[in-house]
Amino acid sequence: MLIAGLTQAEIQFYLRQRNAAAKMVHGEIKVRVPEKNIADGKRVAEELGALRREGTKIVLVKPVHPVGDLRYDSFFLFHGNLRFPVAKLTVDELRGAPPPPPVLGVCVAPDLPVVQEIYGNVQTQFARAQFVLWRVDAK
Repeated sequence: MLIAGLTQAEIQFYLRQRNAAAKMVHGEIKVRVPEKNIADGKRVAEELGALRREGTKIVLVKPVHPVGDLRYDSFFLFHGNLRFPVAKLTVDELRGAPPPPPVLGVCVAPDLPVVQEIYGNVQTQFARAQFVLWRVDAK
């Protein structure tokens, strides 16, 4: 009776900022975690690295909702082969103290209108999946 109850149990737990589900079926634990396409983030990081210029600040805008979240800044430093510091800012931090142009940045598509509101003259350089790579040139 106890074994039958355990095989029917479903366990919910929190794993690295994502909801994951585990279920024990016939003595085996099956874990289901929604996968994100790392190739899209890697491609954006490579494009960011190709577009970087000396004197341009690089900004990663942390998403308001973690659905399409950006990888860590070290992910972009490595895959973009960046040699310049990367600032990882929330939308509120960007509103409060936006880095002066020239700026090269990455955000998720839902946050792009906020970036456009802050800078006004934002140029989209590259978009892939939920990621948008944008540039603001010095005036």
